[in-house]
Amino acid sequence: MGKVFFAGIILYNPQNELFVESVKLLVDFGITVIIYDNSTIDSFIINNEKRINETFGEKVVLLKSKSGNAGLGLPFNEIVKKAIATHNCKGIFFFDQDSEVNHKALISLTSSFHEIEKRQNFGIIAGCPIRRNGNPYRLRKRNGLFSSKSNLIPVDQVPSSFSLIPISTFNKIGFFHEDFFIDHIDMDFSMRCWDNNLAIYVDKNAKFIHEVGVGDVIFLKKRLFPISDAYRHYYQIRNLILSLKRNNKKGWFFLKEILIRIVVVFVISIYAGNFFERLKYLIKGMRDGFKGVSGKLT
Repeated sequence: MGKVFFAGIILYNPQNELFVESVKLLVDFGITVIIYDNSTIDSFIINNEKRINETFGEKVVLLKSKSGNAGLGLPFNEIVKKAIATHNCKGIFFFDQDSEVNHKALISLTSSFHEIEKRQNFGIIAGCPIRRNGNPYRLRKRNGLFSSKSNLIPVDQVPSSFSLIPISTFNKIGFFHEDFFIDHIDMDFSMRCWDNNLAIYVDKNAKFIHEVGVGDVIFLKKRLFPISDAYRHYYQIRNLILSLKRNNKKGWFFLKEILIRIVVVFVISIYAGNFFERLKYLIKGMRDGFKGVSGKLT
């Protein structure tokens, strides 16, 4: 039997059962699903396990955190290692618990995966995120690169949700950074792909609904960037700095990336409120990033 695709979904105190519908679709599509329950509330943990076992039985692998909220990097890696251990995994999809998986996007992504692997080793193929109102998110296209396929767009980076990563990528660049806890984990992984000459593509035919943050900064009817909770600014700037340092980025590129993040946080602070709280997390994140502090904020 040929190698198959796996899918990883991380749960964190899910407020609905959207993930159950996603798993049903994935299983019907022939994808082996691994769920990592990162929940911290006992009632959620018990109900999640009961729902998964009663609905899917042995069709789904369930992993559970041993120490509360483990962030994202560690669960990602546990899912990858579980899939690799089967010796039967071609590539791994990653989905958020709120990802609205759809059949058309799965078909397009798997088809694009097979098409690209005939021509080159690559890092990631990802779906094209759109807002619930149908408006697309801005893609950071890779300067100077084009694809022979009109639906494939080379990009600088992609989020983990609705991404499909070949096992060969992990073999070449390693796993996700567990000590980032949350934020910038997927961006760092994208950077390492390009640093190892592994291209990243978005398949614009694989559209999926993706909600980021708690709203958007809007100027002149144009959506600039999503608004996150204040504490997330700590991880966003700290992990950006850690990533740039670990990947030996220097000079203007290093400075530019940090300045962009500072400006974004300032704009969000003015637009969304909680100005001083947001700046407090920004400053602490910068200080810890330059000091090399990682892990969960305490």
